[in-house]
Amino acid sequence: MTLRTLFLSSLLSMGIGLFMVSEANAGHHHHMQDFPTKMNPEVVTGGVSDEGEAQIDSIQNRYTLKITFVGIGGIYLDAINVTIDDKYLNRIINTTTDGPILLADLSPGRYTVTAELEGRTIKQAIQVNKAGLKQYTLRFPIGE
Repeated sequence: MTLRTLFLSSLLSMGIGLFMVSEANAGHHHHMQDFPTKMNPEVVTGGVSDEGEAQIDSIQNRYTLKITFVGIGGIYLDAINVTIDDKYLNRIINTTTDGPILLADLSPGRYTVTAELEGRTIKQAIQVNKAGLKQYTLRFPIGE
């Protein structure tokens, strides 16, 4: 974690609103986001077994985003390398899933999800709303 990330996380945890400008665009004027981006949002992955899926279902309403990763025929996939970037290209999440489901507590806004498994990459633009759980399913062309 960089010093810049620690500083911004500290400001956000204190409730100080700010907007993010990507390094590449520093110096250019950007409009303030409606909601500050959470730089270290809470992320949970899992759902491997029926019990794991039940645990995910029991907590999912605490989060703003749910992504389910599936292959051909709807088979569940895990060990997906996932990054989520905000609209200013700030990397918000960089993780590998421990199951087919990822939950994240993201600020409202537009994001790009990049998911990679076995050399195949899927990019998906997503929108997180102010209220409620936004759900997406990412399908890989991978069979059993």
